[in-house]
Amino acid sequence: MSGENLADDTLIKKRDPGVSSTNPHQKVDINNLFAKLKKEEKSKKKENLILLSLVISAIGITGVIASF
Repeated sequence: MSGENLADDTLIKKRDPGVSSTNPHQKVDINNLFAKLKKEEKSKKKENLILLSLVISAIGITGVIASF
């Protein structure tokens, strides 16, 4: 019996706590998924806005330099 308990303890210690289990009976909170999706969309919109502003600024600066 004590040998079986030791084997079970070592299996538990080897499991990585950061890795989620693949238990099919786990419930997923859809609100968390939607929150993550909205956060990703917001960051993509921000990146696109920054990229667009950089392109417009580069075109504007090039136009000002070319006009002289």
